[in-house]
Amino acid sequence: MQFNPRLLPLYASQELRTPALVYDEAAIVSVLEALDVVRRQSGCRILYSVKAASCAGLLRVIARYVDGFSVSSLFEAQLAREILGRRDGIHLVSPGLDEREAAALATHCSSITCNSLGQWQRLQPLVGKLSCGLRINPELSFVQDERYDPCRPASKLGVPLSQLHQPGCDRDQCLHGIRGIHLHNNCDSPDFAQLVQTTRKVVDYLGDILPALEWINLGGGYLCGSPGQLQVL
Repeated sequence: MQFNPRLLPLYASQELRTPALVYDEAAIVSVLEALDVVRRQSGCRILYSVKAASCAGLLRVIARYVDGFSVSSLFEAQLAREILGRRDGIHLVSPGLDEREAAALATHCSSITCNSLGQWQRLQPLVGKLSCGLRINPELSFVQDERYDPCRPASKLGVPLSQLHQPGCDRDQCLHGIRGIHLHNNCDSPDFAQLVQTTRKVVDYLGDILPALEWINLGGGYLCGSPGQLQVL
């Protein structure tokens, strides 16, 4: 293991009470500054996924550099709202949404992404006033380890793109009320060309409906360590 020399005095301190979550704020801010370049050059909005690290102190640091938070439960949404205050930008996406929590989620979230068409039909009467989206499975795999591949065979994460493209599908009816789409099909990838390949496939399949949408969430799974990586785009 490699220890950060700036944190070694902390590790040796008798005042450090364990167990404790220790993070290098300077290193995290460095990555956030690189993401800020993405935001300024692309016009995209950057959301931080709370499930990656839900430490309130860390989230307050991150909140200064992002447009909001991505959450996957009511508890994460409540934490995000506590950190952001009245700021907009809490996006919820989860395959396991509880209809009994819909009213509470609607008070905290700016948008909610449903994982399936069935989930959307059940939740639409409860959260239809929000900007609601649908998760799409691009059916395009880049992850070698199937445990971390959202598009692995028989995946239940999102509506398969082919299902919305088949001849018998009435997309106008299925997607009525949907204001955005969410896609996520990678993990720890340094290759942004894979994101370009994914978006091109989505455009090929759903290009006729994209102009009517309010937003597209490109998900995560990409490593952005330095602004130089953006050149691949």
